[in-house]
Amino acid sequence: MATVEAKIFAHHVRNDGTYSVKIRVYHKSVKKFIETTHYLTGRQIKKHPKSENEFLIKDPFINRKVNAILDDYRIKIINWGLFRMWPPLSRNVVLRHFW
Repeated sequence: MATVEAKIFAHHVRNDGTYSVKIRVYHKSVKKFIETTHYLTGRQIKKHPKSENEFLIKDPFINRKVNAILDDYRIKIINWGLFRMWPPLSRNVVLRHFW
């Protein structure tokens, strides 16, 4: 099953001093990054305790927004997995039983 996580890298700083928030999708030892529309200033981030080149989101408003995006991706991944496990079932049958 794929996992998703928000990432903010120190080397992804823009000329105006903001950092882009990316969504990392990890599946079968392959990492892919999805751009978001969120950019954070130095006051909205804090150092990652385990990694020197990453930051964590400190701003609670942006954190809720990014977590909502992550939850949407997680639901899509779960639904995609259900459809792959039961190919004879239609989308309506799966949604009726699980929603």
